[in-house]
This record gives sequence, structure tokens and C-alpha cells, in this order.
Amino acid sequence: MTPRPFRRYRPLGGAVLGLLGLTAFLVLAGAVGCGDTRSSERRYTALARRPGPSHPPYEEADSVCFSLRALEAELRAAASEGREPIPAARRLGGIGHLEACFLDPESGDVILRGRRRAQWPALQLEDLVVNVRAVWGGGAFPYCSLDPEPANVAEITALTAELAKTDTLNRSQAVRRRLCATWGPQRVVVGGVPRASRHARIMVGADYHMKKVSQGDARLAGIPSYVEIALQHVRERLRAGDTAVGIGARISRFWFHLAEGHPDYDLAANAVSLKACDVVLLTERKMADASGRLRDAGSPEPHAQTFASRFSEAYLPAAVQEPIYADLHNLFRLRALLEAVHFQGMLQKAGLPLPYLLRGYACRLGSDLPETLPGLAKAPQVEEVVTRGSRKYVMTFMAVVCGGVSMEMRVTRASFPQTASSRLTRLRLASLRARPHRNALCWSVP
Repeated sequence: MTPRPFRRYRPLGGAVLGLLGLTAFLVLAGAVGCGDTRSSERRYTALARRPGPSHPPYEEADSVCFSLRALEAELRAAASEGREPIPAARRLGGIGHLEACFLDPESGDVILRGRRRAQWPALQLEDLVVNVRAVWGGGAFPYCSLDPEPANVAEITALTAELAKTDTLNRSQAVRRRLCATWGPQRVVVGGVPRASRHARIMVGADYHMKKVSQGDARLAGIPSYVEIALQHVRERLRAGDTAVGIGARISRFWFHLAEGHPDYDLAANAVSLKACDVVLLTERKMADASGRLRDAGSPEPHAQTFASRFSEAYLPAAVQEPIYADLHNLFRLRALLEAVHFQGMLQKAGLPLPYLLRGYACRLGSDLPETLPGLAKAPQVEEVVTRGSRKYVMTFMAVVCGGVSMEMRVTRASFPQTASSRLTRLRLASLRARPHRNALCWSVP
């Protein structure tokens, strides 16, 4: 099967970091956010090539199978009877962490297999519906972005340059107040899934929370904030007597994406499984011109790279602390497995076109996302006394926030192994044998 064209979308998001050296004090000014949407063949930098563990830290997790043929029948029955689908259908049997998909030619069925656990959120019926319709409809990959206004980016850049010229602490504080006031609301942009879908709300929510973590306004164990990383670096330089600090603005984007080389699959007769599908935080540098337009600016900014790498390494432990990241992880795996099912033509092989799921079911969407979200701005100040010459330096870090999520993924023949997995074959047979009857919607498996 020929894969659909690869549509790359790179959401806005990053950090404007200006290091400003002054005679009596030092100012760091910065913003987390900003990027552009031109993306067709432009490179991006994956900072976490060795992310954390590929699977959530499950304890006593149940493995569950879920039938798409039985789901289609339940949705039709619920509509004809004027009722809601049963809870097992609305929650996909409680599955959160999807692992595999099996074809059952005898019953004409396609079966999802995954894990459920009380402390890990489950996927929802609407998540499945919007992604099935997007994958089989050939639409864009899901993405979201929090976009600053170019005029605000331009003004931030100009104010950063003005701050570099200040020679008194009082004047620098006045400019810093203007910096914080300049960063206005960011436009909420969503594509690939309906704007009112749960999927869209999860992407925006995870991104917005990550930006709060970058500023230190939200805490996740094992992940220092971007502000902390930058300030600590300058503290160390000052304590070492190094007061030479470059003047200018550097822009780094942050966005969630799949790790390099992912998704990676196992394959067997009538079966496919996810071998690796890790979510990481990526970053790259940009530069802004006087009008607020951005262009590539070379290798990643070191503080941004450190923050992105630490976040990527701790992503799954963070998902246990903050469920929005678990929800996002679930959606990446759902999309990756559906892409494989589509590529392998499993629905066609089963004779299961799912017309009601694809077109007839009235998907229950929530309220639309707001047009904008408040811009996040912070300017902590730290004093450090340098013993050499007994001069006093005051450090200020200005952070303003926007960002994005990109669920682009390339699934080709190279994504699948050439040899069949005997383990996956055994897993498929055990799952089919455990089914209590031919029309069961979901069932536990060993």
C-alpha cells in the first residue's frame, strides 16, 4: 500500500533568551515560544535520542482486548435505541496504553490490545473516532500551537536591545516591566483533529503545562525549569569571576514530538504491535527580524537543549505525576497504531469497513477551545556578589511562553521488520483464545 503524503507541520514554540551584560548588573531576558509554520523539508533537532523507559511504570496492570466489529454493532444499537453507548464502549474497555492490533479472519474482526490501570487514564471513544476518521480520510497529522503576535515578538526584541544599553538598575527594572507587559495573549491554533475534540484539548493542555514547568510555575520531579538552568549557569560564571556576557537575543522553540526513529513496530501474520513510540520534547534556535519574522539560527541554545533533554528523559515519570502527559502519550500511541493498521490494510483484509464509525456515528465533542490563552511571563531576579573587585551583579531572567505539539509520523515499509515476530504470533493466538464469545466487546487476557 502506498503511504499517504508526509505533511510536516512545525508548531510555534520556544524561548527568546537574551544575555545582556551591564557595567553594574547583569540581565537575562527571554521568552519561551515563537517559531514559524513553513516546514515542508526543513530540519528539526531531536535532543533526546535516548529517552526514558518506553512503557509506563505499571504495577499489576490488566491486559485487555477490544473488538472494533463489536464496537460498530454497539454504536448502531445505541443509536437505534436512543441511548448512550455502554461504558465499556465509551472507554475502549479501559485501555490507556495501546500495544497491538490483531486481525481475526474467521469472525471478520480487528482487535485492539492494550493495558488498563486505575492510576493511568483510559482512552475515550471520541479519541478513537476522530483519529480513525483522520487517518482513513488522509488528513493532516494532529498539531497545536500557541502563537505570539509578530508585533509582540518585534517589540520584545527591540526592548531586549534597549535593556542592553541601560546603565542603572532602576532603568533596567522599568524596561523589564515593559517586557512583561508586552507579551500578550497567544492564539490557539489546532489542526488535524476537530478543535472541540478531547484530542485537541489534551494537546493544548499538555503544551501549556510544559511551558509553566519551563518557567518554574509548575513543578515536576526530576525536571529543573528552564529558568533555573539558565540562572544557575550565569551564577557559576559570575562566581568564577567571568562577567563577560554576550549581548543579543536567541530564540529557541520547544514542541512535543515522537523520538527519532519512532514509531517502530513488530509484525507477524495478521498482527502488528508497537515496539517503540516514545514522546520527547524537541527544540531548535530561531532569530527574529525587526518585524517579528523568524528564521533558522543554527545549533540549539544550550540551556534550551538541557531543559528539553531532561524533560524527555523524565517524560513517563512526569506522566504519572501529571495525567495530561499520560493522555498525550496515549494519543501518540493510538495514532501510531492506527497508522500501522491503515498501512497494512487490516480493515480491508478483515472485510470490516466500519461505515458507522467512519461516517454515521455522531461524535460527542466538547466545548470549543478559546481563541487565545494568556501569555506567560516571568522575571525573577537574583543577586550575586563577585569577589574579584567586590562588584555587585544582579541577574534577571525574563521568560515569556508559547509553544506546540506535532504528531507527525512517517510510516513506511521500513518501519516494519522483515521477519515475523514469533512472540507477537503467540500473543495474538492467546488473545483470540481468551475471547469469551464471538460478539464480546472487550475481555481480559493473560
